[in-house]
Amino acid sequence: MAAAAAITISAAWLAILAGVAKLLRPSEAVEAMRAVRLPAGAALVRAGALVECGLGVAVLASPSWIARVLLAGSYVALGAFVVVSMRTSPDVGCGCFGGRGPTSHVRHLAITGACALGAAASALHRGAAPMATVHWTSPRGAVALVLGAASAVLAATYAGRERVA
Repeated sequence: MAAAAAITISAAWLAILAGVAKLLRPSEAVEAMRAVRLPAGAALVRAGALVECGLGVAVLASPSWIARVLLAGSYVALGAFVVVSMRTSPDVGCGCFGGRGPTSHVRHLAITGACALGAAASALHRGAAPMATVHWTSPRGAVALVLGAASAVLAATYAGRERVA
């Protein structure tokens, strides 16, 4: 379960980072949603971004397996969005991190799938919160927190690179 907890911590941080980015710059997400014929507007994207941030914080801060199920579900929904976007509007950015970004692609789908599977596996365990599995009083706990956040940033960066032809 340690691997699922680690992936879930990274997925939660990734949700928080993406949510903050969309709160600050919702225009790309609005464009991406409209491109696949979903209702969209800056207010709606910002409301979703608040939920995304809240869900990430809930997963990190609470032992609730329900929060982990919701996080997994949000990544499944994002994966479905990425698939539809790849098929219907391949030239439109994904909108995940606000501003002008890359188009949706398989790499994005792989990261999204890994986040969904990790959060689902962690939820099935129904044990302690992923963050509670790490002993925070030790230096390793601080390292785990930093590595979780850093891996989320790296995943965001990796997913955000344009395809190389």
